[in-house]
Amino acid sequence: GLVFAVLDTGLDTEHRDLRGQIIDAADFTNSLSGPLDGHSHGTWCFSVILAAADDFGIRGVAYEAKGVSAKVLGDNGSGTDSTISRGLAWAYSKHNADIFSLSLGGGRMSETLHSQFREVSQQKGKFIFCAAGNDAGPVNYPAAWPEVVAVGACDNTGKLSDFTSRGRELDILGPGEGILSAVPGNRHARMDGTSMA
Repeated sequence: GLVFAVLDTGLDTEHRDLRGQIIDAADFTNSLSGPLDGHSHGTWCFSVILAAADDFGIRGVAYEAKGVSAKVLGDNGSGTDSTISRGLAWAYSKHNADIFSLSLGGGRMSETLHSQFREVSQQKGKFIFCAAGNDAGPVNYPAAWPEVVAVGACDNTGKLSDFTSRGRELDILGPGEGILSAVPGNRHARMDGTSMA
């Protein structure tokens, strides 16, 4: 019964790996393609979590759950505090999502957005996971905020990936090198990054 919310570049809602897994998808970027994924990152991240357990493609790590996709990053892969805020509010208020996954980040973000993350994370049974970043420097925001779980990447031996942002804010590591998942057009691709972790 868990509901995941993936805040990213949108979703290929027709991908065979995702049939029956999608509750809703919405765009907060004013993209000409609406909630559809014009980048591939969002479809990849949604699928590695939620791809169906069937005879096609991959099986997501939480394939028995369902998900909502909030397009908070445009087709060029960039977004704003405002798009992230509206996507988070939609997933939380409209769909009562349990787990929020954000594979995005950068430098400082607004205290208003931080307060929103804090409010959501303090609710019983709500968890926010954020990619730590891929610049081998300090953990990016929003992953650096203490209210979220900052996820770094490791290789297949458990060694910290060279690209992973790092520091005391880093909470957990997950496999993040050469990971296979779905991309738009009923295709699949391997990617590296803390998003993959």
